[in-house]
Amino acid sequence: MKLFVLGMMWLLGITAGRHLPLIGWQWLTLAAGAFLFALLFRRNQLHRWLFLLLIPLCLGAARYLPSEIMKQPGHIAFYNDLDVKTTVTGVVVADPDVRDRYTALVLSVERVRIPQMGITKTVEGRILVRASRLIDWRYGDWVHAQGLLETPPEMEGFSYREYLGNQGIHSLMPTAYVRKIGSDRANPILSMIFDLR
Repeated sequence: MKLFVLGMMWLLGITAGRHLPLIGWQWLTLAAGAFLFALLFRRNQLHRWLFLLLIPLCLGAARYLPSEIMKQPGHIAFYNDLDVKTTVTGVVVADPDVRDRYTALVLSVERVRIPQMGITKTVEGRILVRASRLIDWRYGDWVHAQGLLETPPEMEGFSYREYLGNQGIHSLMPTAYVRKIGSDRANPILSMIFDLR
């Protein structure tokens, strides 16, 4: 019965996330606050359960938001699978991953441009770009990347889409022409850590 009630609160939270003007971190803060109050009121069973019920509600609302944000023109994933050349401008926000044939770059995207459709827009979100391994890419590089923007695929026995989604990455540019236009655009402390390796 308790599991059923918690599940219902999760579903109610998804509805709350759709209709209330809060963003993800605010819902997560409320969930953490509810947990702390549940600990404070652990001797009073009614109060404890009321606060415990708020936790799945807040987490459900926070879970709803990322999937909805990706359906908006302000998120880079909105432009996936258009099958047209797309140019994005963004910052490398993870240590570049050098592979045999390419270097994988995680970009925090600032702008998207699709000339064929007349689109130039400020956006947010992260994408995984496969760039040339012959260039020394660094955390904090500011780049233009051009290629086809795709939704990460589902593979048999492994969900690459879910794997990347857990890292906040909902778009993939598997073959890209990438050009550096600046550097040192990210966290300077992380830059120093990555440079030490």
